[in-house]
Amino acid sequence: MYWYLYKSDDSKFPYTIFLEEKPGLFLILRVQAKWPGPGKKIFCISEGFLTKEELPEEQPLETCPLILAKR
Repeated sequence: MYWYLYKSDDSKFPYTIFLEEKPGLFLILRVQAKWPGPGKKIFCISEGFLTKEELPEEQPLETCPLILAKR
């Protein structure tokens, strides 16, 4: 399973992360930064779910395999 980072047109939330929760099912998160700085957190907004077929066609800025995901 993976997460994908894409650039967004929203100035308050300039990135969108698609986090694969189950194979082929992604949680959509609008985020304020790519990564948190030391001792910081990233504010995000959940935008629902989509399937792998619905992912954006452009190449993501970053792709990373998920090692562990907990809710």
